[in-house]
Amino acid sequence: MQKLFLLLENLENTITKFDKTNQKESQSSAGWHIEHSCKVIISIINVLQQSNPETYQRRFNSNRSFVFTFSYIPRGKGKAPKVVLPEGEISEKSLLNSIQKTREKIAQWDNLPTNSHFKHPYLGNLNKSASLRFLHIHTQHHIKIINDICNKA
Repeated sequence: MQKLFLLLENLENTITKFDKTNQKESQSSAGWHIEHSCKVIISIINVLQQSNPETYQRRFNSNRSFVFTFSYIPRGKGKAPKVVLPEGEISEKSLLNSIQKTREKIAQWDNLPTNSHFKHPYLGNLNKSASLRFLHIHTQHHIKIINDICNKA
């Protein structure tokens, strides 16, 4: 959990650059990537909390094997579900609010059963530990994009 809190802190430290854009790196602003990352963490934890641990079944998934082996998500290959797409105006204030909500949601992690699970559209069924691994990789993926936007803008 500590690593996820550190990644969230890293996102928080980039909020002042929320309006930066760089079309070569991303069609979206740095703020969009911060908000998206928060929405993903909150949404996944919500689904894990609502899941029935008794129904978890792990199946082999080659996409998951690739992403988890290399701790890498290829850019531009996936499409985020609508539920985790930022909507409305993004501001420093809204991002600080999202970071705080995300912190509160992460604090609930330890109460989740081991076989809490959610179905990722590309990676298949992920239990609690696999979900945490995905959240680390996904958040780091967006931090890299934010850094590229800000450093090359």
